[in-house]
Amino acid sequence: MNQAATTTTVTSSENPAPRGTAVTFTAAVTPAYTGTATGTVTFQEGSTTLETVNLSGGTASLTISTLGLGTHTITATYNGSTNFNGSSGKVAQRTQ
Repeated sequence: MNQAATTTTVTSSENPAPRGTAVTFTAAVTPAYTGTATGTVTFQEGSTTLETVNLSGGTASLTISTLGLGTHTITATYNGSTNFNGSSGKVAQRTQ
């Protein structure tokens, strides 16, 4: 059985955000065909892993409040499953 392709889209709850404010990043994993992606999503800032989160209904969220000043590239990588290929998406989060 072939795995279906996926697309991962990342959004931020507040962008830009004041330094020290809790920001929630949400990754939505959308299969190319029918079905709901299952498995995990790994959130990273650059090469630093922030956390790996289980998908629920095709989405995974991470809330953090430790970003310093400046622009941060947050990547969410869907790690794939038996039925779906992995994919990743990014968001540029600005903290001021």
